[in-house]
Amino acid sequence: MIKTPAGRKKTTASKPLNHVVESHQAFWVNNGPILHNLKELEQALLSMADTTFAYHVNQHKNDFAQWISEDLTNSEVGKKLQRFKTKDAFLKVLKQTLKEAK
Repeated sequence: MIKTPAGRKKTTASKPLNHVVESHQAFWVNNGPILHNLKELEQALLSMADTTFAYHVNQHKNDFAQWISEDLTNSEVGKKLQRFKTKDAFLKVLKQTLKEAK
């Protein structure tokens, strides 16, 4: 919760998991597709080369989790995925998250 100047509480809710971003907020996968939502990310991960995944997710960064937090404005899911560094683990958590949202 965030307090407004008048002392009222403001809820900072995340966007729904099916939220689709505008083109300027899309994720451009290195040598791959342009993603607009979590479902497209899931589909891209299924066929993504390990080297492409490692380009975006490694010990120094997690581009997908950052995109989810900032552009998809879903910090809860972004934080959850921030911990995972392998494509299989990332995909498993993403699939479970999408399944729970249905």
